[in-house]
Order: sequence, then structure tokens, then C-alpha cells
Amino acid sequence: FFKALWVSALFLCVSLLMGMYWETNDDPSIAYLLSLRNNDYSPFQWQLFSSILHFLFVNFPVVNWWTVNTVFAVWLSAFSVSYVVYRRYPAHYADALAGIVLVALWVTAGHCLNFTRTAAAVAIGGCLLIADSTLTDENSPFEYGAGCVLLLYGASIRSLAALIALGFLAVIGGVWLLGDRF
Repeated sequence: FFKALWVSALFLCVSLLMGMYWETNDDPSIAYLLSLRNNDYSPFQWQLFSSILHFLFVNFPVVNWWTVNTVFAVWLSAFSVSYVVYRRYPAHYADALAGIVLVALWVTAGHCLNFTRTAAAVAIGGCLLIADSTLTDENSPFEYGAGCVLLLYGASIRSLAALIALGFLAVIGGVWLLGDRF
């Protein structure tokens, strides 16, 4: 757990130092709309998350809460990937594998922030936790629950993310089943 926390925190620091920027103008516009008083605009599938961000924007306007939300989602994905990798593989393999996966995560979702890719990244992180919990002999209700929360978080950002992540989970499950049979 602590190694994954350390690696994901390092990932976040390096990402911030190397530069994260918005791919399109949609996201600054979303942040602006969420920051307006008496506005019921919701970029999320569920109004609850928009209400929370709207409250934060109105009461603490110094912080761009939309960016915080997006960077937090990327960090959650990095943490969940690191957690599963360090839980499943020996240290020397885990370091290399976590490095490769986190570079791929940074290139796809961390460096160039995007509404859909961020949602897919956090939902895939949730699916990894679900797969790690259910496709092994070590059934962990906490890990399964955390995976479900991340999957729902990604789906609330963008409903398409749930389909992407569930497709990813199906591939993992198929590989596991085939690998177990041969």
C-alpha cells in the first residue's frame, strides 16, 4: 500500500512539474460555468458531483476545483494501478511494470488533460481493483468496494468511461480465464 502511495505521489509530482494542460477549451469553460452563482449546469452524469464542485467553486473561488477534480482522478488511477502491480509482482518486476504503465497513463491522460480520458483512466483503475479482488483467491471486500467507487466515479464524469473500463475488465477476465486453463 505504502509503496503504491509513494509511487503515485511521485507520479503526480513529476506530472505537475512536466506540465499538464487542457487538450481543448471545453474544460476551462466547464470550470467557469461551475463557478457561477445560481447555476445548475452539470457536466457530470449525476448532479451530486456538480453540486459539490459548484459549492467548492462558490465558497473557495481561489482554487480551480475542476482541475483539482481532474488531477485527482488521474492520481487515483495511478494509485490503483501501482497498488495492483506492487501487490501482484515481485519488487524488481513491479518497479519496471509500474514505470511502464505510469508513463502510458501520463501520455494518455496525465499530460494532456481531457474529460473522457480522465474518466476512462479512473474507471479502468477501478476495474483493475475489481479484477484484482475477484479474479484471485484473495477476495478483498475493501478492494472490491474501492474499485466499484472508482468505476462509478469515472462513469459519473463520463458515462462512456464505464463502457471503456468494463471492456478492459472483460479483456483482463478473458486473459485470466484462458491463462488459468492452459
